[in-house]
Amino acid sequence: MTQKPVWQKQIARERIEILFSEAEKTFKSNPKRAAEHIKAAHKIAMRYRVRMGPQFKRKFCKKCFSYLKPGVTSTVRLNDGVLITTCKNCGAVKRMPYKPKNKV
Repeated sequence: MTQKPVWQKQIARERIEILFSEAEKTFKSNPKRAAEHIKAAHKIAMRYRVRMGPQFKRKFCKKCFSYLKPGVTSTVRLNDGVLITTCKNCGAVKRMPYKPKNKV
């Protein structure tokens, strides 16, 4: 399988950014449309083998592709140096390490 040209990957990255911004805009009025935007961005990333940065990965649920907004579609907890995000739609759990601030 040949590698995609650089210009195609650049266009794919731009489209992923556009789709995530559209998902953020449409989430309040139509959450299902926001999930469709995220699913399309995920398909583009897979097709063109483009990595989605952490700023995008943290914004959606990998299981149901819903847009994760803390307090609305997800719950966020801090526990022993781990940020735990739970999707309210499907119950999927994401765990990400973080460095807690030192208490004096």
